[in-house]
Amino acid sequence: MKNESKRNQNQTRIEEELEANPDVDTSEVYVILQEWRDKIEAVDIELEETLTNLNKEKEAIHFEYCLQAGCDENDILGGWKELDHQILVKEIKRAQTKGIPRNRLTETLIAQLPHISPEEISRHEDWYRCIKSIQERKKNEINTSQLKREEILKEAKESLINIRKKVAEENLFREEREKHEKARMEIQKSLHLQRMMKMEELQGKLAEIEQQRLKALEDERKENERRMNEINHTKQLAEQYKQERQKYLESQKELERIRREEEIQEKKRQIELAKPKVEQREMLRLKKLEDMRRNEELLLAEELHRGKLLNKLAEQVPYWDTIQTIESKLDHVTVATEAQKYIPHEEETRGHLALNGFADAKLFKDARFRLGLALREAGVHQSAAAAAVIAQLH
Repeated sequence: MKNESKRNQNQTRIEEELEANPDVDTSEVYVILQEWRDKIEAVDIELEETLTNLNKEKEAIHFEYCLQAGCDENDILGGWKELDHQILVKEIKRAQTKGIPRNRLTETLIAQLPHISPEEISRHEDWYRCIKSIQERKKNEINTSQLKREEILKEAKESLINIRKKVAEENLFREEREKHEKARMEIQKSLHLQRMMKMEELQGKLAEIEQQRLKALEDERKENERRMNEINHTKQLAEQYKQERQKYLESQKELERIRREEEIQEKKRQIELAKPKVEQREMLRLKKLEDMRRNEELLLAEELHRGKLLNKLAEQVPYWDTIQTIESKLDHVTVATEAQKYIPHEEETRGHLALNGFADAKLFKDARFRLGLALREAGVHQSAAAAAVIAQLH
């Protein structure tokens, strides 16, 4: 009903802007007006069908998501709490603005929504992106349809103005032509008399011109005959040269065939002589491939051992994920900050001291924490150098 009402409003607007003028418009103008109205109506129908298909696609995606998530179809948030949904939307917008990769966005969402499984976060994120994409497509389709309607309406107005201007000009031209026709008939009579007088004069000149034309034709015939004789002579010389060249090419072709046969025999002899060397190189190649396979197996075993060492290091820094998501409260007094009042000043040290709270100065004195932080920030916590440092620490 809403789309039908909108179409009626658009049709009323078209009727007002493309209104016919019965006093000056002809049947041709009425036909053109109807054609433009049909074009605009076709654009509106196409938009309505596109929006209907997009709505159906959106409902299908939402229905499939609700089946997988086990939520109510009427829940516009897909079974999520509004706060959790807003966190996901905010992070997706921030990732799109700053160009953050999809894997980093997923890690951030998992960290901020620890009470939701990664699979549910990924499914909800895909559902939100699909719904958002359909909304953007609907918006683009509406804007595109509006631009088409405005363009068609503009062309219709210009065409209507041009046709009406053309009809007015044709009427004016018809009146002027009738006036000139009368004057032309009077002039035609006087010109007919003058034409008859000059006709006799022209006949004499035409006879003289005809004689000159016949003479020119005879001269042209003789010139063409001379050129044909030259062309025939040139063709005979070309044919003679072609035959001699054909003989020469055949002799060269025979010599080339003999040379190629000799080269083939020589290559066969060289292949027989080089056959032992080729077999030796093939044995060396197979031995090299076997050595490469054994080296790859050794490298794989070494990489597995390195992974175990790095996992062991990660287990020794259990508070890393908590630090990433912690929020500071500047106006909040914690037990740790109260405890610092009764702890005496500590001297500078390399670490390995017992921790008495979560103050920054205390925390960063721990060499184990600094090592884990530095390796992760540098992006080398899975490298061979990191494994060597860890081995020295233990």
